[in-house]
Amino acid sequence: MRFLIAPLALVAVMCLGPLALPAFALAQGQPVQGKIDVDINTHSGGGGAWWTNPIWMAIGAIALILLILIVVMAAQMALLWLGRSVFNRALPAIPIPLPMWSAPALLIVGAATATFVLAHLAVEGFVPEGHFPAVYALLYAGAAGLLSLEPCSRRAETVVTQGSTQRARRTS
Repeated sequence: MRFLIAPLALVAVMCLGPLALPAFALAQGQPVQGKIDVDINTHSGGGGAWWTNPIWMAIGAIALILLILIVVMAAQMALLWLGRSVFNRALPAIPIPLPMWSAPALLIVGAATATFVLAHLAVEGFVPEGHFPAVYALLYAGAAGLLSLEPCSRRAETVVTQGSTQRARRTS
């Protein structure tokens, strides 16, 4: 319904707007009637080609930029389509023997650390004061590592294969 009301309101304003102009002029204290002098001279100036006009040069520059963007986007889409067998795989996850309830904590800490490091690099730059921030690079690598961890609880079979029979006796 909103999509129907907005165009109708726009049409109403465009149709009824000129009727309201004399009321706005009276409200501002300007006379409604007046002589308007419009002089359109098509025989003076000119002589140059249309493409030397700055407006047409700007239109051509915008069209050229849009054409370049279309070509670049088409090339990106073609490359993504060609590499779809690589890009449709899930990110690797490293299973670790942690309880499943620790997964949200790992996600939050990893995302917060990565956000902090990226914000610092955005503000300070990649080489603040002439040296590479190795601490922040290590923090970012650690955050990426935290995001790739997958907590999984150990099963009884894995405990038995490692030589611990206490847990295996309880489960059997």
